Amino acid sequence: MDFEGGESDGVEPIEQASDNRLSVVVTSEDLGRTEVRRRLVENRMRVLFDQVEVEDTFSFFKKISGDGHRSYWEQVIPPVIGKFDLKPSAFLTKARAMRPEKPDATVSAFANWVYSLYGRPGEDDDALKRGLEAEKVIFEFCQNSHVGPKEAWTIASPLMLSRRPDGWKLVHQGIHLNDKHVPYFELEELTVRGEPLRASPDLLFRNSQTGHVLIVEIKLSRQSIPSNLWPNIWAQLWCYSQIPTVMQAPSVTVTGEVWAEGSLKPYRCSPSIPALYLRAMARRDPRDAAYDRFFRELFEIYRGG
Repeated sequence: MDFEGGESDGVEPIEQASDNRLSVVVTSEDLGRTEVRRRLVENRMRVLFDQVEVEDTFSFFKKISGDGHRSYWEQVIPPVIGKFDLKPSAFLTKARAMRPEKPDATVSAFANWVYSLYGRPGEDDDALKRGLEAEKVIFEFCQNSHVGPKEAWTIASPLMLSRRPDGWKLVHQGIHLNDKHVPYFELEELTVRGEPLRASPDLLFRNSQTGHVLIVEIKLSRQSIPSNLWPNIWAQLWCYSQIPTVMQAPSVTVTGEVWAEGSLKPYRCSPSIPALYLRAMARRDPRDAAYDRFFRELFEIYRGG
């Protein structure tokens, strides 16, 4: 995202190696095979911890015609697009004009408001519906296998993490996978109408050797993805970087990931099976002065400051 006049908002991607790309696709069939499952989880950890770039192999089929007896489908590959072009002064002006009357004290509410400043009506509802459907698919996968996509998606396996020599530990998982209660943090530094902001990151890792913290926010989308993702993701991750234990860490990286739920045909004549694709990711340093200044000002507008 670029500022007008050549300024930077501090959310340019951390450089990644372009010659080492991985395709990460999770299916129920793969997770029934131990060796394939192990490789999936290892690739997932490489993407998270080794800054390996992701290769987007996602496509889906769209019905184009049908007469009740036969249907015709077209394969759709979302086109590649450039960066999300954010003009901070105009964005902040619009934010002041659209200040919420009764803001909620949750990170998700703040991020949804940021989305409303640039998203098209109905898109967020569709995205929420797809997200809930994907979570249902993941939960059903878990029911059918003693180790399901929840492990591949969250890397919630202490055994797999312990095989890495670099000290990464999962300390919080806030993904709603049919869980009745998901723990959250209270951000005393960020308050709305006198209440501390409630935050539950999708994934929060800490490196026991260096103290470095990695926070991951996961979104689902079948649309074209800007290379620097969308402002609502970075708004959410900025809030998570204000978690008290995170603020005490010597260094922090925040990561936005975009997944998509679809289907995959292992062979031409075989039936389709549910699949989850890791399509894109980008990393930021939330302590960059411009990044912090921009989203802190947005939050002040949101809370009524």
